[in-house]
Amino acid sequence: MKTIKTSFPILMITLAGLFVAGGLQKATAQDGVSKGKPAVTLTEYGDFQCPACGYYYQMVEKLRDEFGDRLQVEFHHFPLKMHPYAPLASRAAEAARNQGKFWEMYDLLYKNQATWSQGNAQATFIGYARQLNLDMDKFKDQLNSSELQRRIMTEKEQGIKKGINSTPTFFLDGMEINNPRTYSEFKQLIESKLKNTD
Repeated sequence: MKTIKTSFPILMITLAGLFVAGGLQKATAQDGVSKGKPAVTLTEYGDFQCPACGYYYQMVEKLRDEFGDRLQVEFHHFPLKMHPYAPLASRAAEAARNQGKFWEMYDLLYKNQATWSQGNAQATFIGYARQLNLDMDKFKDQLNSSELQRRIMTEKEQGIKKGINSTPTFFLDGMEINNPRTYSEFKQLIESKLKNTD
C-alpha cells in the first residue's frame, strides 16, 4: 500500500493510486544507466519487483519508441524492503551491465515480473543470462557480489537523500514530476519539455 509523506510526492507501489500531488525537487545523474541521446532526460528510480514500476515500464518504453533520439531514459536502482527479490533483480541487471547487456536484462525483468516475483528468482535470472548469451561464470560470480550490492545501495542512498521513499519516482530534466495517470499525460509532459528545448 502507498504511504504519505508531507513534503515529497509519494509514488505508489500498487496500481490503485496512480497519481499523487506533491512538490518538485532536483535530481542529478550519478551511477544510473542511460539509453538514448540527452535532448530531454527522463530519470526513474525504480524497483524491478514493484507492480507500479512494471506498469510504468510499458509507458516508458512506448515513450522511448515514440520520441526516439529526443528522449534519454536513465534508470537508478531503488529496491524496496517489501519486495524480497528486488535487490537480487537489481544485481542481475548490474551483472548483465558488466557484460554490456543491462537494458536487455532490464526488459526481461520487467516483462516477466509476475513470474519471478513468485519465487525461484535466482534460477530464473540465471536462465535470462543464458538467454542473453552472457558469460555464465562471470554472471553467477557477480550475482551475489558485495561490489554490486554496494553499487545498488549507493544509488538508493542517493535517492533517499532526494526524499524518495517509494517507486517509481520520475524526474524530467532533473525536476521531480508527479506520476502521470495515463500515457497521454506522460507524452504531453515530454512534448512540453521538448518545445522548451527547441
